[in-house]
Amino acid sequence: MLIVFEGPNGSGKTTLLKNVSEQLKKGGEQILSIKFPSTLDIGLLCRKYATTDNVPYALACLIAADFYSVLAEEIEPQLTRGNCVLCDRYTLSSYVYQVMHGVPQGFMERILVNVRVPDLVFFLQVSPRTLKERRTASEDSFDSHENITAELALYDEMIARPPEQVGIIHVLDGENDTPDLAALVVAKMQQFKDIRRSSTATKPSSCSTPGGHK
Repeated sequence: MLIVFEGPNGSGKTTLLKNVSEQLKKGGEQILSIKFPSTLDIGLLCRKYATTDNVPYALACLIAADFYSVLAEEIEPQLTRGNCVLCDRYTLSSYVYQVMHGVPQGFMERILVNVRVPDLVFFLQVSPRTLKERRTASEDSFDSHENITAELALYDEMIARPPEQVGIIHVLDGENDTPDLAALVVAKMQQFKDIRRSSTATKPSSCSTPGGHK
C-alpha cells in the first residue's frame, strides 16, 4: 500500500508517520518511509531552489521530476514486492506550496497527472494558532509561508477533491499528539486491506456466465 501523511508544516505528520512505522514494523510489516522532496539528487535540487523566489516554474518541474524518479526507483519496486510505503508529504503539499509561490494550479495538474494516486491519505488538521506556535525560526524554508490562513484554505480545497484524484482521505485532529492517533491510522490501514482483499476474493471470473457455469 502507498500511504501518505499530509498537512502543513507543524501539523505533526512526520511524528505520526514515525509512530505508525514503528507499530507496523512490530507487527512484521516491511516498511519504506520517504519524505518529499526526496534525498535523491533531484530532491536536493528542489530544496536548493526552494529558497529562490524568482524560479517558481523551474521548482515546480523539479518537484514533478522528483516524484517520478522516486516512484520508479523506490516506491513501485516496494509495492510490487507487497511492502508498505509511507510518505511524508505528497502531491497535496506540492499543489499548495507551488500555488503559494505563484504557479497556476492548472500547470501543476498537468505536470503531476501521471503521479501514482495513493491508497490512503491521512491529513492532519491544525488551527492557524497552533501552527504559528509550532513553527520556529529554524523551520524548513521549503514549506515556510507567512499567510497561514491562505495556505490552510488551499489544503481544504485539495482534500475536497474526488478520491480518484488524490486518494481516500482521512482527516485527523492534529492538535494533540497522542499514541491513539497512530493506532487509529494502523486500524484504518488494516480496514482498507480487508476491504480490498474481500473485494478481490468476491470478484467474478471473467469467463463465468450469469448462471455461474464456466
